[in-house]
Amino acid sequence: MIFQDKSIILENPSEFGNMTDSNRTMGKENAQDASFTASPELVVMMLDAVAAISSKSGDRLVLKEAAKQIIRFTQADVCRVYEWDPEQVQIVLWEEYNKDGIEIPNEWQTPTSLEDQSHKREVLTELKDVQYQINQKGIDPELSRFLDQTGVKSVLWVPLESHMQTIGLIEVVHERKEKAFSPEEVAQVRLLAHQTGISLEHAELLEGAEQRVAELEALRKASLSLTASLDLDSVLHNILKSILGLLDDALDAQVFLFDGESLTFGAAMLADGQKADAWMDTHDDEFSYKVARSGEIQIKDVQEDDNGQASTSMWTIAFV
Repeated sequence: MIFQDKSIILENPSEFGNMTDSNRTMGKENAQDASFTASPELVVMMLDAVAAISSKSGDRLVLKEAAKQIIRFTQADVCRVYEWDPEQVQIVLWEEYNKDGIEIPNEWQTPTSLEDQSHKREVLTELKDVQYQINQKGIDPELSRFLDQTGVKSVLWVPLESHMQTIGLIEVVHERKEKAFSPEEVAQVRLLAHQTGISLEHAELLEGAEQRVAELEALRKASLSLTASLDLDSVLHNILKSILGLLDDALDAQVFLFDGESLTFGAAMLADGQKADAWMDTHDDEFSYKVARSGEIQIKDVQEDDNGQASTSMWTIAFV
């Protein structure tokens, strides 16, 4: 950070503290592009924006706040964040913020192929900023038609990185007027994109830690319930309750007892905690006996029969 008269020259993202770390670089070319002269007031605004993005927990909240702050600095009409799937060469809308508070149409959340969109692939693969205006001299005619069809007058695309990988694309749009993004605006968007990537990493770590805490708490409660009762029925239902508490998308669970030769029904429970009757017959189920005898966790796709043929079962996957 260089002070000059009443201005501050910001030369790279590390000027903003936790906006970078010792293991992350933006690349020499991009670091030079990210430098700009800012007033002390603008620096305070940038620090406030960084704090706002960093304070959010969860991917969607981080991205929503980042898009909101980018709109604030660029005065653009819309900011969209796309998630990138490099294997399928496609992107899908992750989050959006606009001045008018319009909800994201569901059809926009379907994957979009980038096979014919070289301008976006360039941003993602070469990690460079690209901006276009609809009447820009020398613009590709196909791109100009695309901008016209989508109601875009000016657009800026910036890569989004996390865990040292490109994970998406930030799109900043002027819909009401054709206006080139200034070097200062581009640098500000890059800095906010950089912080967004770091905040996504932190959110992922926090989510993992919270999940681990939830698992340990469930085990603690299960241990207490097991030692609090000698009644087998109560013990088995408490086990199922603890298991369902860890699995948000599980509909039900049941437990069978194995005596070394045969399986007998022990207990069953629905996701809402209600006790249930047995709904699976294990007498001729070779897979269940295989699991019981091996003592190993295995997964069976019950949409296929034992010969790998499609089944009429309504279930997707059974965990045993």
